[in-house]
Amino acid sequence: APHLPAGFVSPQESLRNCNIASKIASRESGPERKQDSLFQCWGVKRIRVAVTVFIVFNVIVLLLINSGGRNGSLSSGFKLEPCDNCHIGSPTYRDIRKDIFHLPLLQDVDMSRYYFPVKNAWCYTNGSSVKQSQDAEPCICKPGFFGKDCGIPQIIWSSDFLEEGKKLGVWVKRRKRPRRLINVITVTNASQFDFLRLQLDYLGAIVECFVIGYEGSSDLFSRIKEEFGKRPVYFRIVYVDLNDAKPGTANEVLAGSVWKRLSDFRIDDLFIWNNLTAIPMLDVLNFMKLYDGFSEPVKLHLRQLAYSFLWEPKSSDAPSNLTHSSLFVSSFSMNSILCLYDWKCVASAETSHFPASQLEKFKKNNGWAIQPWTLGSRELPSGWDCRDCLAIADSSALFSEKFSNYSSNSSLSTERQAVLKTLLKERGFNHSNVQLIKRHQLAEIAPKLLLDKPGSLWYFVPFALADAHDW
Repeated sequence: APHLPAGFVSPQESLRNCNIASKIASRESGPERKQDSLFQCWGVKRIRVAVTVFIVFNVIVLLLINSGGRNGSLSSGFKLEPCDNCHIGSPTYRDIRKDIFHLPLLQDVDMSRYYFPVKNAWCYTNGSSVKQSQDAEPCICKPGFFGKDCGIPQIIWSSDFLEEGKKLGVWVKRRKRPRRLINVITVTNASQFDFLRLQLDYLGAIVECFVIGYEGSSDLFSRIKEEFGKRPVYFRIVYVDLNDAKPGTANEVLAGSVWKRLSDFRIDDLFIWNNLTAIPMLDVLNFMKLYDGFSEPVKLHLRQLAYSFLWEPKSSDAPSNLTHSSLFVSSFSMNSILCLYDWKCVASAETSHFPASQLEKFKKNNGWAIQPWTLGSRELPSGWDCRDCLAIADSSALFSEKFSNYSSNSSLSTERQAVLKTLLKERGFNHSNVQLIKRHQLAEIAPKLLLDKPGSLWYFVPFALADAHDW
């Protein structure tokens, strides 16, 4: 037998000694003495090791379960490599084509992004004059904004919903925390990629999630990854390939995918359902994000455009110049409780589809009514319908992204003007068929980013060509 150090006791001998001591203790002092003896034999260190192993084992199990639940499978969910640009609320959200998107939790403090304080009030930043409001104490509204905190834009103020504050029984209240917005977009042609760039850049500041359903032959996903892959908005995209989907209309399949690919809904989450070329006005969505009191669903009347944001069809008095678009807004509560996730019900959402008792119960439980209303007019549209606009398949290769001067006397090169004129004529542009949009306010002409720094999207608002009729 090998030589053992002095004082060393083998495991077998230790166990035999413990058994002998346990028997002696049991005979001498009963069960209590036996229990004490067992603890002494086992040792404090060994107990600590056992407890530690037990805790570590349970932690690992919980991590595996949580990782698998967020990704849909245990094998794909547990990853060791870091993710620098992952969605802030779900660090496991990596593959926008298949992973489950967990909607982020918004806190009360998030309202401070939209308001600034004065002595006895909070003023909506976009609708208030900061210096005048701070000097005068109450909120001083900019032109086109109303309400105590200047948070109601002219479009809402003049609508059938508020009637300039004269409609009885209607109230508007600022929320304690922002509402979450989910934009569901149907894309049928990858050549209109510039509209997707516009949607994500224009609405990205206030929309929590973009669900993009694509039904086409070219590879839209690769273009999205190339353009947005290194930007935070990329991890707020849920991409749905409609080509391999089960039979049904694109909207039905896309709506069904929403409930499968998104998680952690709240009853007041708002869904914006639109196609790629229908663009809602930012002020309208901001109001819905920050205030309570309006009924649903809300249908948006959009301005019908021709070739770009500067022109509309010539027949200015024709009703067709105001598009009764498919763009509408509804809540998760209506989609789930009343419509039971049925797309046809969500899209129509007429009150006649539901019993009066059911509508009354919905209002009592949720705090708002199911009463469809429309938003927008010819003078004050709630967005833009650019389905008849020119779209260049690869404008970034054709025009510089650094171009930012949109005025009529800009330094836009003659060459670029000539290229755009040629493309417009190929589409059938003729001054006899269109007229310039009346410029009440510049912000009503087009989304702000097209006016400030359009880059290669300058052709959507070609001010340099607006007043020229000799081509």
